[in-house]
Amino acid sequence: YDRQDNVTYSPTVDYAGYLDGMNGNPVPGNQLQGALGANTTLVSGQTYEVLGTITVPIGVTLTIEAGATLNFDSGPQTLLRVDGGLVVQGTALSPVVLTSGQAAPARNNWQGIYVSSSATRVVLDHVEVRYANNGIEFAANSTSHNNGACDTFCVRNSLIEQNTYGLYLTGASPWIEGNAIQSNYYDGIWLENSSPWVEGYTVQNNGDDGLYLTGSSPWIEGNTIQSNTNDGIVMATSSPEIMDNTIQNNGGTSDAGIRIGNASHPTVRGNVVTGHYYGIRIYPANRSAANNAYPVINGNGLYGNSQYDLYAYNFADAATVTLDATGNWWGTTSPAEIANHIYDRQDNVTYSPTVDYAGYLDG
Repeated sequence: YDRQDNVTYSPTVDYAGYLDGMNGNPVPGNQLQGALGANTTLVSGQTYEVLGTITVPIGVTLTIEAGATLNFDSGPQTLLRVDGGLVVQGTALSPVVLTSGQAAPARNNWQGIYVSSSATRVVLDHVEVRYANNGIEFAANSTSHNNGACDTFCVRNSLIEQNTYGLYLTGASPWIEGNAIQSNYYDGIWLENSSPWVEGYTVQNNGDDGLYLTGSSPWIEGNTIQSNTNDGIVMATSSPEIMDNTIQNNGGTSDAGIRIGNASHPTVRGNVVTGHYYGIRIYPANRSAANNAYPVINGNGLYGNSQYDLYAYNFADAATVTLDATGNWWGTTSPAEIANHIYDRQDNVTYSPTVDYAGYLDG
């Protein structure tokens, strides 16, 4: 019973070099635990048993070469904490793997990769993260847009699966590109007060939402968001750019491809949104003029959603609100059929705004 069981009152117990029997020999292998004292490289093709939390202090960099595997053995409090630098140099043929060391692995077997607000550089390329609580978590001040340069804070070409949450960001905006985030218990990507660039992802088969946004304004482009248990993208007090994504077959009854909540003003352009109960659901939960949502929805394919392709309800002063949904393809060129798949002021004069769907496309 040590810090892995109680982080407040218990110290770390270093049990490396354990023996193969009474008066026996140390069990062979690479064992890791505690704070790194200097720049460290974990070499290609080696397996490392993680006996307790690894901390990369300020001023120190941990480099992990292609093909290395880290097995986290010591329970749900164990994590890789980065206060300095972390560079993961996996490749498509030889990814770096961080996973549970348990015989029967399951989510929350370890805590995950935690990037603190003091971290100076975190570059993760071709890494696989499994069976953690938060697969990869970035805290405040982790910012790196840099027009696609994966040089300061980024996650690229990686697989994040079978965790409680996949990617978890609070006050952070790394560049995240070309990843697969799938089969996590809750949300694939959680964004709180964060505005990363999210590009070229597959976010699928997660147990809650594909992406959950609160107080965030990310750029979400060129992703496939599909087959998540609830909504594809859900937001409150957020204004993301949602561009050129395929958002399909998420959720069941009452769920949506894109759910827009309180005081959210996204730009939604060039997407295909199909195979949901609601294609886009605009519903400010707390009715007030300040909470009304004003999305701009242009140039999308909104069709094949079973209840409504666009649903807008629960607005304050709804008679004064017109939403811009011009220039979209609705699966038909019949104005009457399009209107039948839009829930707006024509359906509820008290709480629904007018939806302007003029300039609808022929395909």
